[in-house]
Amino acid sequence: MPHGLSLSPDNSYEMMCVGEKPWHRLGTVLRQPPAAAEAIAAAHLGWRVEKKQLYIGAEGRPFPREFAMVREDRWERGEEEAIFGQVGAEYEPLQNTDAFQFFDPMIKKREAFYESAGALYHGKCVWVMAKLREDI
Repeated sequence: MPHGLSLSPDNSYEMMCVGEKPWHRLGTVLRQPPAAAEAIAAAHLGWRVEKKQLYIGAEGRPFPREFAMVREDRWERGEEEAIFGQVGAEYEPLQNTDAFQFFDPMIKKREAFYESAGALYHGKCVWVMAKLREDI
């Protein structure tokens, strides 16, 4: 799997693009640039990440201020790929829906449009790409 695209639980590739299919011929292709909610739905990125307390020892004591970052939908099904890594207590995850909001002001003004979005390696890496309509 050289492309590294994530598969959603329903076996859909977690990627969307506008226009032509990419080199790997996978994901959802849209004819028109989407709004943020449509892009997230088309790329199958509606899942969330959360922190889970880590425990140590046979008695299962909480590991102070240490957490696992997990993908909620995969965690609930007990999938091994659900765990992304270990973080400290201060770490706050950026949800996919919040990441897309960064571009919303430019999208609403029609200064840019969402060109592609997706997830790699079971969701460990998520991207959203917007294209400006004019040079700046």
